[in-house]
Amino acid sequence: NKVRLAEGHPPEEVVAAGDDPLRPIRATLASRGQGPSRAPRFSRGRATFSFVEEHGACYANPEHHRRATEEEKEVLLKAWLMPTGPPTQVVLPTGCTVEHFGSLEASGAGATRGTQARGHLTALFHKPRIQWQPLHVHLPLAGPGLLVLPGALEDEGELVMSQCGRFLKAAEIAGLRGKGTDSCQICLCAFDVEDAPDGAEGEVIELRCGHVFHTACIRHWFSEKRRCPACQHSYGKLIGTQPKMGEFRWHMEKWTLRGHAKSRGTYVLDFSFPAGIDDEGHEYGKRRNRGYLPMNVQGVVLLELFKVAFRRRVMFGLGHSLTCEKYRPTFNIHIKTSTSGGSAAHGYPDDQYFARAIDELSANGITRADLPE
Repeated sequence: NKVRLAEGHPPEEVVAAGDDPLRPIRATLASRGQGPSRAPRFSRGRATFSFVEEHGACYANPEHHRRATEEEKEVLLKAWLMPTGPPTQVVLPTGCTVEHFGSLEASGAGATRGTQARGHLTALFHKPRIQWQPLHVHLPLAGPGLLVLPGALEDEGELVMSQCGRFLKAAEIAGLRGKGTDSCQICLCAFDVEDAPDGAEGEVIELRCGHVFHTACIRHWFSEKRRCPACQHSYGKLIGTQPKMGEFRWHMEKWTLRGHAKSRGTYVLDFSFPAGIDDEGHEYGKRRNRGYLPMNVQGVVLLELFKVAFRRRVMFGLGHSLTCEKYRPTFNIHIKTSTSGGSAAHGYPDDQYFARAIDELSANGITRADLPE
C-alpha cells in the first residue's frame, strides 16, 4: 500500500491509495481542484510552490488554471531531497526561478518569476489571494518488520572526494588570499597556486559547506571523522557508537495517538540491546525501550529514517544513564516512549516532535535523501 496526503483534507490526514509497486518517492498534482476563481492581475505567469517538511507534502498555488508540469515537479522534488538541504533558489525548465525555496518549509510561501511576468504597482502594496492546491506525496506504508544487528549493520563505505566538494583551479586558489582563507585549517600551510593535471584530483578542495582544505589533509581527517573540522557538516555515512548487537521491531495497531486522531493507527516500536562490551572494551548493561509513531506521513518518514539510524548505529549511543547511573545504551535520537503526557512526559501530543526528530537525524548525517526509493 501507499499513503498520501489527500486533497481537501488537513495535512494530518492520510488515506490508503491502493496497491502499487514501490517506486521512487514522487509528487504529483491533485487530479481535482481549481485555482483561484479570479487570478490576481500581477501574478500572471507566476506560481507559488511550497514544500512543507513537517507534513512530508508539497503544495502549489497555480496562477488561475496553470499546473506544474511533470518536469517541473521532478526538479522541485529533487531539490527538496538534496542531502545538504533545499537550495535558496530553484530554476525550473521554463526559465522561471523559485525564490526563497530553502525557507519554504518554514515560511510556507515563495514566488516564481519568469520572463513573461508583468508587474503592476498594486503588487507593491497588496498580496495575492492564496488558494493552495495540495500535491500528493507517495510513500511506502511500512508493514511490520524486524532489524537484527549485526546482520543489518551498514558500513561507512568509500568516501569519494569529488562528491564532497569541488577541486579549485589556480585562479580560484589565488583569489583566496584576498579573503583571508589562503591556508589550510588542518595543517596551517599556505595553498600552492597551481592547476592539477587533467583527470587528476586537485590539491585544494572546497567542501560543500564552503570551507577549503588541502585534499590530502581533509582525506586523512575524514579517515578518522567524517565531519568538516570547521563547521561539523557531515560527509558520507556517519557510523555511531550504538551497540553492534540488538533488535528493532515495529508493528501497527489500530488505536490513534493524542494529537493524531485522523491518522490510520499507530506504529509501535521496540528496541532491545543485550548486555555486552563496547568498541573500547568496556562492559555495558542491557536495555529495552518501546516507542510510538502515528501512522501518517510524519510517522512513515520518521520510521524509515529510524531504520537507517539503527543500521548506522546512531539511533542510540553509549553512556551513563541519568536515571539509573549505569553505563548502557542511551538515546541519541529521541523517541516517544509514552502515549500521553505531552512533551514533558516524552509522550503525545507534541506538535514539535517531528521537527526535532528531523533535526536530530540530520545532526547524525541522516537526511531526506536516505528515504527509500
